[in-house]
Amino acid sequence: VLRTQADYKNYNDIPDDGLISQACNYYGSDQKGYHAAMAWYSRGCVLSLTDDDLGAISSYLTARDLFPDTLNRYYVICEHNLGKQYLARHLYSESRSILELSLKNAQTIGDHVIAAYSRYNVPLVDLYGERFEKAETAFGQLAGNTYLPELLRTETILQLAKIHLHHYGDTDKALHYVNRYINEVGFASGAGYTIKADAFYAAGMYDSAYYYYQRSLECETDLSTESNSYSRLPELSLMFGHEDRTAYYIGKYKDCLERQKERYNQDSVFALNLRHNLEKTEMLNKEVRKRYLILFISLVVIL
Repeated sequence: VLRTQADYKNYNDIPDDGLISQACNYYGSDQKGYHAAMAWYSRGCVLSLTDDDLGAISSYLTARDLFPDTLNRYYVICEHNLGKQYLARHLYSESRSILELSLKNAQTIGDHVIAAYSRYNVPLVDLYGERFEKAETAFGQLAGNTYLPELLRTETILQLAKIHLHHYGDTDKALHYVNRYINEVGFASGAGYTIKADAFYAAGMYDSAYYYYQRSLECETDLSTESNSYSRLPELSLMFGHEDRTAYYIGKYKDCLERQKERYNQDSVFALNLRHNLEKTEMLNKEVRKRYLILFISLVVIL
């Protein structure tokens, strides 16, 4: 467990969950205990790095049930990470409830850093759920939160660009924010370039949009960003006489749609949660039967 945590916190390459699974098998998942909880929590961290979302969710759910009843920092982080996984799956209601609980528990134990992370992710739920005014207020307040890492404070600028583009339709303000973000982030950003391309597209500046959609794909991007760029490129490639690229862009966009369909399959998460709850209920029933058996044997011995 400690080795896995050390590698994880130092951003070392962790190719799979083989090592940490040994700890999970050793501690099991039948009885509460800090070490068992940390093993399953660490497995969730590893699987989140390998894009095994369902495995990460399952591990975090198991860890959350195994932590001792007294609040501690890693329990709160486990809640936060679980909320982020639900957010990545577009399960906004589930994500909001657990992220708000993580924020409340972080405040209870006085952990300002985890509270700051939760304060960043809750308005993301509002943004993706199109509650733009609420998200704008929250992101504006986060700009000066020193408990939030500098990179995430810079990310709030990009979120404000999205709000001004998609809610207010203000392409000038959106470009102002996204250019500020690209300048401050310090590296080529696929997300920044695709939002900049969206702003140019909305403003009718199609040549600039075409250029920045292509630039975005040269950077490391998440699936949503990649899909957004490929959705626009077929039209723009035809517009500028690059018919030889159109079929390629259409194929890549179809591939993105298939991967999104697989990744954002919410039924698989609901099935996972149901199975976990059933296993949890069975474990509780088993514990109750065990206590009754101990009580019965004790009474017999006393008699």
